[in-house]
Amino acid sequence: TSTSTSTFTSTFTSTTTTTTTSGSLPVIIIPITPVVIVVSSISSVSTDGGQVTILGSGFGQGNSSSSSSRTLSVMVGPYTCMSPTIIRANISIACIMPQGTGYNYHVRVSVNGTSNNDTNFLFGYRPPSLSFVTTSVPTQGGYISLNGSSLGHNA
Repeated sequence: TSTSTSTFTSTFTSTTTTTTTSGSLPVIIIPITPVVIVVSSISSVSTDGGQVTILGSGFGQGNSSSSSSRTLSVMVGPYTCMSPTIIRANISIACIMPQGTGYNYHVRVSVNGTSNNDTNFLFGYRPPSLSFVTTSVPTQGGYISLNGSSLGHNA
């Protein structure tokens, strides 16, 4: 009987394996560490949509939204955050939020079908902000102008 130790590195974890040879058949013992995905923050965008950054842990390695060994997806409430890309291994993801409105949306990050379970961090599109309002309206009525940002994508 002989024993050897080696290190195995996967997309999500580095694991030390032990191989024991008993007679002519090797027995490989690989401890499995579950992947835990945690979201700790998400940036905001205007109602026009745009890139958001999600910080957390357990996102995996690499810089593409999918590969033969990993599938990465992000849902923010009812919206799919498109083209998720790992910016910094296991720490940050960037993705593109579509046009939308609302707040208090739960952020769900999934890596190979495993999702974060916490719902502590909520996303909200930026609230409306006015930069100009018409100051005079004729007494017979008429239109007023409102200029600003995050007024809704159909405004």
